[in-house]
Amino acid sequence: MEILIRPTGLRMVEGRPRFLNLEELTDVDAISVTANWNGFTILRGYASSPEWRDVLTEELVQSCNLSNKVVALDGPEMMLFLVPRTKGHGTTLKLITDLFVAIERHKIKTLDFTHYACLRGNLPEGEILEILNFLFNPKLTTCLETLIWKVDARMEDEMRDLFFRSSRV
Repeated sequence: MEILIRPTGLRMVEGRPRFLNLEELTDVDAISVTANWNGFTILRGYASSPEWRDVLTEELVQSCNLSNKVVALDGPEMMLFLVPRTKGHGTTLKLITDLFVAIERHKIKTLDFTHYACLRGNLPEGEILEILNFLFNPKLTTCLETLIWKVDARMEDEMRDLFFRSSRV
């Protein structure tokens, strides 16, 4: 599996904040987003688009977080995986495992992984290292060929450092 790091950020378009590089979804089978409805989030950005407006609701997001299970939604052009928030509760390994079960079930080859594309505060190193250890595990078998990891542009150097350290373990 190839992992590509893609920085993203915010810019103002017609007086509204817009994420950079989120529209570049050519040749992507699925996107994964965090079930976070509060404020200007990646999820809210997708929920405002015509193809997801009627599907991505606050009720669905609350249900996803309460069940602590990944929700797979079939869109007109691609799948969307809604992943519950971790909130630092030690659920990272369970959730990344559940996401990969869904990836296998739906035979996803290219995933746009947006969970760290817009961060408030510091990079959650422990959480990311847990995910990287899962991804770099030599026993991992997956149909996923490419994971496009979107990262907040302000944290790109730190993220690349984490990738470098994890891939050398």
